[in-house]
Amino acid sequence: MKLVINIGLFLIAGMLVAFLFPFALVFSFIRGIYKRKPKDWYKSTSLYFFTMAFALDKFGNVLIAPMFNTIMVKSSPQFLLFGDPEETISSCLGRNDMYDNLSWLGTLIKDILNFIDPDHCQKAANKFMSKHNF
Repeated sequence: MKLVINIGLFLIAGMLVAFLFPFALVFSFIRGIYKRKPKDWYKSTSLYFFTMAFALDKFGNVLIAPMFNTIMVKSSPQFLLFGDPEETISSCLGRNDMYDNLSWLGTLIKDILNFIDPDHCQKAANKFMSKHNF
């Protein structure tokens, strides 16, 4: 029964976020423009989008973990698996790269992220490992 309840809660939360996302985004822009000076609005809006991207990244790491663990890593030592709700996809890619444990697809995605932001995955992995005493 707990499985059914948890699936129901996940579906409700997902539908709520999907439905409210466009409204929340427009509301945040309008409220930000109305309540802040242009310089402050720019900083707060930038932080808002970074925070949303970071949260989505962690959510994606959990949601897509079974698929990522199958197609993006060579082996599955427990400490290198995707799916930790405290870790981003970039961090997990970086940690797996440190152990030469990425598949060709994982390496490709890591390389794309690192092209956009040099050493992105390594920086994310180092930050995660220092925060969690690896």
